[in-house]
Amino acid sequence: MRLSPLARAAVLSAAVLVLSAPASAYAATGVFWAQPIGDFTGGPAVENPTAGRCYDVAPGQISVAHNDTDAVAHTFPLAGCRGTATDIPAGGVEPGIHGSVRFDS
Repeated sequence: MRLSPLARAAVLSAAVLVLSAPASAYAATGVFWAQPIGDFTGGPAVENPTAGRCYDVAPGQISVAHNDTDAVAHTFPLAGCRGTATDIPAGGVEPGIHGSVRFDS
């Protein structure tokens, strides 16, 4: 079966659109959350975090961070991703002071 020139152009155009679609801006899939010690409500959560964005999660509080994503989480003791980072692997749990978190692409 031969395609007409118009049909061929349509197929080629569709292929170009599919192949040039932007990649996802998400750095990870899943949920990161920090549960402040003594707080049994769950704490703040970040779902499908964006690459390079800083999320404030539990500034100034001792918490247990749960990285239920498929990527490494870089947690910081202060809001705004300031201070020395602690890396929490995918699926990891880490007690400490987790003021903010960032995921890289």
